Parts: sequence; structure tokens; C-alpha cells
Amino acid sequence: LSSDAHVWVDTTPQNAENAHRLVRLMPQSKVVFMIRDGRDTCASVLQKQWGPDSPTMALEWWRRAALRAHRSIGQAGPEHGLTIRFDELLHTRRNETLHELFDFVGFELTREVQQFFAERMSGRKANTDRWRRDIPAEALPAFERRYAEIHEELSAEGLRLPPL
Repeated sequence: LSSDAHVWVDTTPQNAENAHRLVRLMPQSKVVFMIRDGRDTCASVLQKQWGPDSPTMALEWWRRAALRAHRSIGQAGPEHGLTIRFDELLHTRRNETLHELFDFVGFELTREVQQFFAERMSGRKANTDRWRRDIPAEALPAFERRYAEIHEELSAEGLRLPPL
């Protein structure tokens, strides 16, 4: 970070889980919680050496992390925390969500940024629905059942998730 820098961006996922703490440490902080379909997140972390060992364990890991992040963003307050749905940013509400994100962080949404987003940030590259390929067939029924339960639980907590 140079001495003349005005912003610092860090994409560590645990930042959203600690948004309320970050705001206490740095009152000017803004934290964005990017929530994607939990099934895709699970498929991704199952590939990591540090990740859970089974699809069911991955769901529980994701559930806890998403709930902690949601609660922490809420504690940080709307001027410091924003939840963005990955599916909306890359698929269903691209321009509106991009504008919302840039307005929240106070960055100028230039023509160059919009062009980069249109050309390079396609929904095709997002690995959406990778869980359908990566979760073993024998684990899918229990995985889908448990995800539906978690989806209902988190939705009742006020977390806006991608539709089932």
C-alpha cells in the first residue's frame, strides 16, 4: 500500500464474517459480502486441501460462514456493509448490481470499467451450477435436501440467497 493510496481492497472471504470488527477498527470501512449459491461454494471448497471432506460437511461449513457473514454485515450497518448476490451481478441484474456496488464503495463507474465488465466478466466464466457436475451422484439427494433446509433457515434469517 503506497503512502498516497486512498483505498485498500482485500478479497479475503472472512472479511464479511468480521465486518462489524473491521468497522470498529477502521470506521471508514466498507465491506461487501458476495454471496453465491452455496452448492457451488461447496463444490469449490471440496477441491481445496484445507476444505471439508464431504459434501455434507461442506454444506455445514458454508451455512456457518454465510450466517456469520450475514449477521456481521447487519451489525456493521447499511453504511458499512452490503450484501451482493453473485448470480445477480453476473447473470440476472448485471448493470443494476454493478451500479449498486460502485455507489456503495464510492468508486466512479467509468466507461472503461463498464466495458471491462461487459467483455471479461461473463456469466459463462462463473462456474455456476458446478455442483451438478462435481458432487458425486450418490451424495446428491442428501446434499440437495440439506441445502433446501439451509436455504430456508438462512432466508428466515433475512439473507437473500439465489433461488433454489
